[in-house]
Amino acid sequence: MSDVSEKRRKLNNKGYSLVEILIAVMILAIATGPILSCFITSFRITGKSKERQRENSAAQSVMEGFKAYSMEELEKQFLGLEPLRVYNTANVVDANGNSVQSLGSFACNLVDGAGAATADIKAVDNNQKQEFFLYGVNYQGANFDVRITVEPKPNVLGEPSSTKNITYIENVNGFQDCIYEQPFDEMGTNYYKLLTSICSELNHLDKVYGYDDEIAPGIPRDPTAGYRVSTLDTSRITMHREMTVTIGKTGTVETVKVKTDYKAYVDHFPYIDNGGNTKYLTKWYTETVPEKVAYDNTDTGATLKNVFLFIFPAYSSSLAIYPFETDKFIINAPSGDKKNVYFVKQKDNTALNLTTCENAYNPSFTLTNIEFYHNLSDNLGGGLTTGAASFSSVGSTIQDGLAFEKPQTFIYKVNVDLFEAGAAMTPENILYPLEGTKNDK
Repeated sequence: MSDVSEKRRKLNNKGYSLVEILIAVMILAIATGPILSCFITSFRITGKSKERQRENSAAQSVMEGFKAYSMEELEKQFLGLEPLRVYNTANVVDANGNSVQSLGSFACNLVDGAGAATADIKAVDNNQKQEFFLYGVNYQGANFDVRITVEPKPNVLGEPSSTKNITYIENVNGFQDCIYEQPFDEMGTNYYKLLTSICSELNHLDKVYGYDDEIAPGIPRDPTAGYRVSTLDTSRITMHREMTVTIGKTGTVETVKVKTDYKAYVDHFPYIDNGGNTKYLTKWYTETVPEKVAYDNTDTGATLKNVFLFIFPAYSSSLAIYPFETDKFIINAPSGDKKNVYFVKQKDNTALNLTTCENAYNPSFTLTNIEFYHNLSDNLGGGLTTGAASFSSVGSTIQDGLAFEKPQTFIYKVNVDLFEAGAAMTPENILYPLEGTKNDK
């Protein structure tokens, strides 16, 4: 019995043969191969997904930063006229000190119809396709180059229009531009000064000829107080305004001077002489606003570029608080030195019916060496038409009405294309494209 047990013990110590081990290894390899492949594929997908998420986040960051500013602000930033705030230019680090967000450089240009760059953006042109570039954008440790393409969103039937007409005046530069604003009370003050002068002269004639107790039929005079502004018959009096704007240049010194004359013409105003005979006063009266130097570059040495005139119209309508028969403007610039002049009608809410006053407004302009822009065709009261301005010009160009109104795009199509840093910006190299719209209202 012991011999049999000993024999069995020896047989059990034999172990696995090499063939058995090889077969087991082959079976294990066959079984685990697909599992390992799944793990590797999973790791790769996870890595790609993280890269894709990072690219998406980077593009979204640029898009949101871009949409936060108006087109005018963006152009100033990308031209270096203002600090670039679209994308943080300072390094941003995480808790471990790793760079999260930074920027290398930036640029911008206009794009023609064929998609070719035409020139660096110099001023607002929000009806043309534009491209903005960010180079060396670092986001969560990865470097990208970004192209942002902006163009007016096409109008689609049934959707709100992406453009509208707005009043536009070129940006004002405090050194190169002259701004003259007519004081609101200037016209009324001088209107009453003229009437007061007329009353004073009539009362002087009244005193000289001594007819205090005499009232002839049709003579507009108070029997006790004489002639007063509040009761004066103005049907025989016409008011006129004449503004002269002189743009001068002596050497490098440029000036703009404004002088305004308010005039009253008394046409056969009746009074009585000491013989009881009716006489008539016919005379011009003038109130001159002291000449104002609206621009002088002596201290700055800047070159005058534009002259802005903000003027309250002298309306001829009887519905105006201060009716004027004529409103004349004489604007001169030196020969060979043509200047831009922007004439801006200001809204006068004291008029009893502004629309009617605008319809009867017929100013006259004498221009010499002027590029003249105006809003004379705008009815400030909301009407569809206005009076007709007349022009006499020498060496001048007059922009036809509504020169301050132009189509303005306020809905844009925005494409943000992400590229590997340094890669050619071609369609096949786009890592992540992102589309969106921008409202510029």
